[in-house]
Amino acid sequence: MTAVGLVSALFSEGGVGDTVTAGQALAKVDDTSAKLSLASAKASLQQAQAGLTTTTQKPTSQQKARSASQVRQAQVSLSNAKVSESQARATYTRDETNQDLLVKQAQEAYDAATDATRANLKNALNQAKATRASTLLRDSQSIQSTQGQVRSAEAALSAQKASVAVDEQPAGSGSIAASKAQIAAAEVQVAQAQLTLDPPVLNAPVSGTVISISGVVGTSSSAAASSS
Repeated sequence: MTAVGLVSALFSEGGVGDTVTAGQALAKVDDTSAKLSLASAKASLQQAQAGLTTTTQKPTSQQKARSASQVRQAQVSLSNAKVSESQARATYTRDETNQDLLVKQAQEAYDAATDATRANLKNALNQAKATRASTLLRDSQSIQSTQGQVRSAEAALSAQKASVAVDEQPAGSGSIAASKAQIAAAEVQVAQAQLTLDPPVLNAPVSGTVISISGVVGTSSSAAASSS
């Protein structure tokens, strides 16, 4: 009697003293729980088998093409980021030259001015210096921003290349062995679940006379009728 679950029906309720034959059905077991256990075990087995497939499977030609495309896109992004950084540096150099010239001209005009015009020229000189400072600050911030873009693009390219390298590596023997071990364990769980499910009936193990009945409807099937 291997069925496991709650007793849902008794086929013989004659009580102690009844005569039974070997294999005679004594009670029916609710196999709902056993079915759920079997379904769960089969799902675990499928998952383990899928894990082995993933471990040993090589990338397809489409996957390789997609990975190569992603690497090229990352390379283009890095190239564009470097161009932007170069342009930002060129802008800084140009603006620095122009602003230095404007400040120099304002300084020379102030130095050559008479007392009557110096006040206005002083304001012009201060304005030229302030404009130089704000312009170069803006350009410096632009350079820092493009430098950050370059670093991000470099990291993205490295990640894409690393991903391709991992995909192209053969599966390690340890990973394959671990996946196979998971499959073996899942197969055992399926077999055990199947044993508790089939058949969902309690049968008399031998012919004889019932000497006790400890199981009733609603109790666990572990409570079985005893015969001698």
